[in-house]
Amino acid sequence: MTSIDVALHIDIGVVDNIQQLNELLYCLLLFRSFRLGQEAAYIPANIPIYIELDSSPHSLTAH
Repeated sequence: MTSIDVALHIDIGVVDNIQQLNELLYCLLLFRSFRLGQEAAYIPANIPIYIELDSSPHSLTAH
Protein backbone atom coordinates (compact mmCIF):
# COMPACT_ATOMS: atom_id res chain seq x y z
CA MET A 1 0.00 0.00 0.00
CA THR A 2 1.39 3.41 -0.92
CA SER A 3 0.48 6.89 0.25
CA ILE A 4 -1.17 7.42 -3.14
CA ASP A 5 -3.69 4.73 -2.23
CA VAL A 6 -4.58 5.84 1.30
CA ALA A 7 -4.48 8.80 3.69
CA LEU A 8 -5.75 9.50 7.18
CA HIS A 9 -8.13 12.46 7.32
CA ILE A 10 -9.25 13.65 10.76
CA ASP A 11 -12.13 16.13 10.86
CA ILE A 12 -12.26 17.77 14.31
CA GLY A 13 -15.53 19.44 15.27
CA VAL A 14 -16.79 20.37 18.73
CA VAL A 15 -14.28 19.40 21.42
CA ASP A 16 -15.47 18.57 24.94
CA ASN A 17 -12.10 17.50 26.34
CA ILE A 18 -9.22 19.50 24.88
CA GLN A 19 -6.67 17.55 26.97
CA GLN A 20 -7.66 14.25 25.34
CA LEU A 21 -7.51 15.85 21.90
CA ASN A 22 -4.05 17.26 22.65
CA GLU A 23 -2.81 13.85 23.80
CA LEU A 24 -4.22 12.11 20.74
CA LEU A 25 -2.74 14.61 18.28
CA TYR A 26 0.61 14.65 20.10
CA CYS A 27 0.96 10.87 19.95
CA LEU A 28 -0.37 10.61 16.42
CA LEU A 29 1.80 13.34 14.91
CA LEU A 30 4.99 12.75 16.88
CA PHE A 31 5.00 8.96 17.21
CA ARG A 32 2.43 8.03 14.51
CA SER A 33 0.70 5.79 17.04
CA PHE A 34 -1.94 6.08 19.73
CA ARG A 35 -4.04 4.00 22.07
CA LEU A 36 -7.74 4.24 22.87
CA GLY A 37 -8.52 2.01 25.83
CA GLN A 38 -7.15 -1.44 25.02
CA GLU A 39 -6.84 -0.77 21.27
CA ALA A 40 -3.53 0.47 19.87
CA ALA A 41 -2.98 1.80 16.36
CA TYR A 42 0.11 2.65 14.33
CA ILE A 43 0.09 4.82 11.19
CA PRO A 44 2.96 3.94 8.80
CA ALA A 45 5.31 6.77 7.82
CA ASN A 46 4.23 6.65 4.16
CA ILE A 47 0.58 7.42 5.05
CA PRO A 48 -0.12 11.18 5.01
CA ILE A 49 -2.16 12.60 7.89
CA TYR A 50 -4.54 15.48 7.22
CA ILE A 51 -6.24 17.31 10.09
CA GLU A 52 -9.21 19.58 9.46
CA LEU A 53 -10.29 21.92 12.26
CA ASP A 54 -13.79 23.33 12.60
CA SER A 55 -13.62 27.12 12.35
CA SER A 56 -16.96 27.88 13.99
CA PRO A 57 -16.96 29.82 17.29
CA HIS A 58 -18.55 26.81 19.02
CA SER A 59 -15.71 24.41 18.16
CA LEU A 60 -14.33 24.50 21.69
CA THR A 61 -16.67 24.33 24.63
CA ALA A 62 -16.01 26.67 27.53
CA HIS A 63 -14.93 24.97 30.77
